[in-house]
Amino acid sequence: MAIPPRFIFITSLVFLCFSTPCFHAAESITAAQPLTTNETMSSPNRIFELGFFPKSTISNSTIFYLAIWQSNSKRHVVWVSNREDPIRSSSPSLRINPSGNLIISSSDNTTEIPITSVTSTSTKTAAKLLDSGNLVLLEEATGRVMWQSSDHPTDTLLPGMKLRNLTSWLTNAIPYPGPFTLGLDPKGPNQFVIWYRGLVYWKSSLWNSSGSIRYVDYSFGSDEDGKYFNFTINQKSDDDHSNDSLQITSSGKINWLGLEMCSQFGGNPGLVECSTWTWPNCSKGKRSEFSKGTRTRFEFNVLDGNSSLGLADCEFACKSSCSCVAYTTYNEDGTGCLYRFDDMYGKSEIEFYDRDVFVRANGENPSPVPRANGGNPSAATDAKRAGRKRWKLWIIIILPVGFIILLYESVKCHLQRTRVQWEGKHARRKLSVMDLHNNGYAGELNDIGKEGIEMTREFSVSKTFGLSTWTREELHW
Repeated sequence: MAIPPRFIFITSLVFLCFSTPCFHAAESITAAQPLTTNETMSSPNRIFELGFFPKSTISNSTIFYLAIWQSNSKRHVVWVSNREDPIRSSSPSLRINPSGNLIISSSDNTTEIPITSVTSTSTKTAAKLLDSGNLVLLEEATGRVMWQSSDHPTDTLLPGMKLRNLTSWLTNAIPYPGPFTLGLDPKGPNQFVIWYRGLVYWKSSLWNSSGSIRYVDYSFGSDEDGKYFNFTINQKSDDDHSNDSLQITSSGKINWLGLEMCSQFGGNPGLVECSTWTWPNCSKGKRSEFSKGTRTRFEFNVLDGNSSLGLADCEFACKSSCSCVAYTTYNEDGTGCLYRFDDMYGKSEIEFYDRDVFVRANGENPSPVPRANGGNPSAATDAKRAGRKRWKLWIIIILPVGFIILLYESVKCHLQRTRVQWEGKHARRKLSVMDLHNNGYAGELNDIGKEGIEMTREFSVSKTFGLSTWTREELHW
């Protein structure tokens, strides 16, 4: 089952709100009122929120991103400020510096990440979040907009914003710029283009210069910065804003209004059809389709641990080579790549467990990774693993049994010593001076003393032979 987009963000946000109290800050950020880690700033009607969310914790410091997300239950992230430069701090804050610009500052003020870089005659500025999802930096005296986040979109276009270029996240959980960029054909007609790391990966059909789709109106235009596309909402059926935004996903898909870009978008689809990247036509029955499944064990022979690569990069590289039969990610955060090539001899095989693996749908399972000596690399590994499992099983069984036996023998020995002492005392009572005197043996007491002690020992030891057959009541516990 695929991980829903932004799933890890939602988990991190919930964890942050439960581990530290989440408070709503004032409606604006000023030099005297920064935004701290455990605060969020909401738009006037609480449609959007601005705040920090953590990515991971390293050496008692957490990596934070500053983001805007929708306030509904889906918490869809629509903008990330420092996607290329997350701040590592235990408690960062968003503040306005003496020059009137927005900065992200670490808790000890040793690290600052600039968000805006504007000049103004007035250094008294304030930041506000609008109901459109736009974060603006204003001059307090005049209300003039000095900077706005809508001019710097990341992977999502909101109503009223201008689409020039959107760049996907690296993975569903890492906002770092990914391999896909969505934009417009800079020289051609009204046409959307997706680039994969500079290569034309996909083109839409031709669009009219303006029109309507469902409950949105769209248009193409141009200004001093070039061509752009935008859209507005012409009606609302409910309060759910999750489908209003246009997003390029980390897998190179376009999410907008729940429609398919090629089959249901565009004004003149008959003139120019959608075009997509063509994968090599592999021989020997190998197809470009890959099936996903969780494998308990799988062997790879090529590793690329580059943390700037995501799953889409692994897919692109593997599908581009007919000898690649499987791929997956390498690092725990979903970055880096592992490949399986049938025509390569791996000197050391890499094994992974319980990992989603994408295998080429050629109707056959990949053959074992070949070695120079022609052996099967999995046989020795399986034998070693089986041996370790057997040792673990024996340890689990022997330790408790040995402890029980030791406890039993200790209790048994203790009971025997207790019985010996009790029988000895009882026998000595029978041979007391008074008993011997009453039976006429008082004069022989000195002569029998030594023999009496020996008799007591013999009596006590002989009685203890039957100790194991006695009950707890007979021993008076």
